[in-house]
Amino acid sequence: MAESERQQIPQFIQQNAPPNVPLDQGAIAKQLSLLSQSGSTRAKEYEVFNKMNAAQQHQQYRERVQNFFKFVAQYMNTRGLVLPPFISGLNTPPYDPNGSPFAWLEPGSHMSTVKVADRDVDLFKLWQLVWSGGTSQKARNLFIFMSELTLAQITSENAWFKVVQALDLPQQLSDPHPATASMSTADLLQKIFMTVLGSFEVFYVQKTRSQVRAQQQEVATPPQGGQDDADGDDKKRKSDEDEERDPKKMKMDPSVEPTVMPSPEAQAQSPQRASTVDGDVKPPRTIATRNKIEYVPLKRELDTFGGRDLDAIEREYRARVQARPSRGIDDWGTIDVEGLSFALRSRIASEMSYALVTLTYLSFMRSSTPNRGFPLQTSGELLDDLLDLLEETAFGPGYDGLDVGLGEKMVMPEFPKTDAEARATRTWTNRELINFVHEASSAPFGALAEDASRERPRGPLPPRSEIIRTILDIFRNLSPCEDNNAHLAQNLRFTDLLLRLTVLSPVCAPTHPSGPLSAPRPVSDALTLRDMIDVRREVIQILANMCAAHSLADDSPYAVRVFFDLISSYLVDVDEALSPSNSILSRGESTSSTTVRPPQNADTTLEVLSRIALPDSNRQIFSRCVPQERVQVLFVALVHMLPVIERDFLITFKAAWQVWVEKIVLCLYSLAFLAPPDVKRRIKADRALGFGGIMLRLIKRYVANIHPDYRDLFSPLARRAIETVKVIDDGEDMFVTPAESGGAILGFGMGYGESTIQRIEKGMGMFGGRQEDVTWQVMANAVDEVMFAELDSLARCT
Repeated sequence: MAESERQQIPQFIQQNAPPNVPLDQGAIAKQLSLLSQSGSTRAKEYEVFNKMNAAQQHQQYRERVQNFFKFVAQYMNTRGLVLPPFISGLNTPPYDPNGSPFAWLEPGSHMSTVKVADRDVDLFKLWQLVWSGGTSQKARNLFIFMSELTLAQITSENAWFKVVQALDLPQQLSDPHPATASMSTADLLQKIFMTVLGSFEVFYVQKTRSQVRAQQQEVATPPQGGQDDADGDDKKRKSDEDEERDPKKMKMDPSVEPTVMPSPEAQAQSPQRASTVDGDVKPPRTIATRNKIEYVPLKRELDTFGGRDLDAIEREYRARVQARPSRGIDDWGTIDVEGLSFALRSRIASEMSYALVTLTYLSFMRSSTPNRGFPLQTSGELLDDLLDLLEETAFGPGYDGLDVGLGEKMVMPEFPKTDAEARATRTWTNRELINFVHEASSAPFGALAEDASRERPRGPLPPRSEIIRTILDIFRNLSPCEDNNAHLAQNLRFTDLLLRLTVLSPVCAPTHPSGPLSAPRPVSDALTLRDMIDVRREVIQILANMCAAHSLADDSPYAVRVFFDLISSYLVDVDEALSPSNSILSRGESTSSTTVRPPQNADTTLEVLSRIALPDSNRQIFSRCVPQERVQVLFVALVHMLPVIERDFLITFKAAWQVWVEKIVLCLYSLAFLAPPDVKRRIKADRALGFGGIMLRLIKRYVANIHPDYRDLFSPLARRAIETVKVIDDGEDMFVTPAESGGAILGFGMGYGESTIQRIEKGMGMFGGRQEDVTWQVMANAVDEVMFAELDSLARCT
């Protein structure tokens, strides 16, 4: 009670008191104190009531949020996704951040919140803002529904910026994640909404529309009462009997209402909501239905495959392995290597089988020392015996390799002059060989024709192709060891024989220039085209393990060309030379998956090319032996495999795809280094290829548009890309010395001491038309002196 009011009370009592009645001042004081105490008590009760009401409202709000995200989590589980516990508040099923599309979300300080610009964003409040604005159709270009809003209307409303303002967030991110470096706060909110609640919104809108449509149909077609006359009952009974006999004519029981999902907020507020029925409309009459009981006989389910219980076999195998684990190569003791060599030389089927099986077991066993296994360098003539058996099995006894061999006696064929000859001696890609095999096997009696083409030996002997593949398996298992790969790389006969197995005979040129070519044949008559696909894959794997220690100086020119054609066969196909996102989509996989990896065959081939072409001596041999047309074809195919759009660059942030792009750029640098000047000029002038634009986009993305903390990871890749563009832009022969070109540096007199002065370059560089982008977006960042000088040279316009 206010002080002024308290002073007015005695005056009011004195004015309204009856006459001749004395006033008791003590009683008035007691009444005033009681009124003051009651007022303060009432104020305290009101304050406590407000606090309890606020706490109750907050508790109800948290229950609504919890029920809402529990419902969202149940829907996500039906789609095979698990919401993080900091969003749903649930720990079942277990959440795995490694394979989850929600791994990039940063948890907030409270439940159901995420961090955006170092502030907590309530996802339930975000849902209410988007839903109150008319769903996200007004905030994003949702093309799933047939919305009446056009893209211009969606853009003009700037709905996501209104959401940012409502959540009191900054317009730009201060410390962005590398995956969201080029996004604004509105774009990041849109991405968070689409990741967490986008699919649920689509599901909820569809259910809401179906509910409205069902209510409209129920109002438009009220239920009709039954007929009272006997004729109507007979007709209805006959109709019911017909419906029971014909399942296609069965009707839905009208007493059962269609189940429609309620609103998540309404479900959270009132889980059990009673439906109201109009009193004027009578409920429909229920119709008794007949239930047919089906008696299923008891049976014992047998989980067998081909008559074998695989589960029982696996249980027995696990028990045996646990009881007696596999032994390493150190547990074998002394191995009779001479006995294995004699068994291989005997050419007796049983002895050869014993030796090959024993060597197969020894090849994949490893010792206690890392990267050590069965040593070939201390095994005497075992390697020569294996090569003798491989050569005799593949090409016959007494074969010296003069007809299709790769020795110095073999004359290197010239590059074809006409189009028909070029098509006949072209590089057959791995996909083309697979298509030939698929077409041949799909033809009538295709399998019988393939078996008839094999040479049938006399007696129960294994096919020669199986012996070849077994020996290649042994070499593939032995080649990863440190001692063996160097020993195999220095054996000239080993590399020569492996490359000879992959050679395909030139097909006959068609009579018509554009006519179809027949399927090629392997040079070895022991192999079919189906076997050749497996043999080539095994040879590529072996070369990937040993090519780092191999030198092409001792190989013949024809061997070098076969080596290059084998590498090109896995990379130049138009269906294989794809960007990362297109490569993933062509295999039917999702680009958002965290477990998808690059193609295995192409990845292994890039490993071979990047290692074998690393030394300058091997690059010079490739430049002399490989036709320049094939170098250009492989270079163009590798350019097509680079990332182009933003989705490609987001994929390359994964470790496996980052290594994939580094291998491609390293191979491009090696090819640009060994390419002759004519090829470099054609690549630079090819506008359809757009080599300069693709490389500039890659350099900008990995130097400028990336978080500084992650720039060091992609700095070597960007540096190698700049060097590749610089080599193509110079267009010089990298193997011509100054003495050969007539430009020797003088050691005295005129020109002395000018060798360290940078030469003045004239003309327009490859980035000359994009000088502003290079200067302000790339060179303005923290690049070293070498990169700065090369970028300045590429952006010249003099």
